[in-house]
Amino acid sequence: MVGFARARSPCPDSPLLAHVGAEQLRATPPSRNRVTIGNSDHGRGERRSTSAMCEDRPVPDSVVRDSEWLRTVVEIQQLCYRYALAVDSRDMDSLVRLFVADVKIGKGAAGREALKEWYTEALRTVGATVHFVGNHTVDVANETEADGVVYCREEIEDLTTGTWRAGMIQYWDRYRLVEGEWLFVRRRVRRWFATEPFTTGPAPGSGTGPTEAALPGAFPTWSAFWEVP
Repeated sequence: MVGFARARSPCPDSPLLAHVGAEQLRATPPSRNRVTIGNSDHGRGERRSTSAMCEDRPVPDSVVRDSEWLRTVVEIQQLCYRYALAVDSRDMDSLVRLFVADVKIGKGAAGREALKEWYTEALRTVGATVHFVGNHTVDVANETEADGVVYCREEIEDLTTGTWRAGMIQYWDRYRLVEGEWLFVRRRVRRWFATEPFTTGPAPGSGTGPTEAALPGAFPTWSAFWEVP
């Protein structure tokens, strides 16, 4: 990333001090770590600690760039986690808000309403789903554009038989920063494999204890998704 504004220095007890010479600062003689404010002739000088002084010390550009890059990566990774949760809980409104407003669907349709219709139709052909997000690489192009590759293990229940199949896929993503929020521009799925349906699949809620609510029914949005519009 480029063009980040210079920031103020952290206070001496901040972890970021390692980037601005923590050891050197701690080794500075006390007389140089403090300043006297006021008229010393009247013996009423007020001492101010290094914590106040360091507010005027700029953080190196490299630290600003690193912290902004880290924030970008974390926010984009959270975007992908939220996508998996929205799909598995059938929260269509939250799902489409993860995409840019003018998202393209196929060759003709565009927009979040069209995307919602597409996902609703597709996800009503299967039962419960589990998307477990794994490795995620993020390549930041500039302050508003990035690409990523996401590994994902999926498990999908057959709507009629109740059996399950598993698979390994990748998402090839493009992201954009819109009004301070990272969103999907597009997601392309690439697949390694999908297994044949398991001969015996787990029953809904298998293994849950007496105080545990079974998924996916415990999702507040699950039942509403299956209501006929």
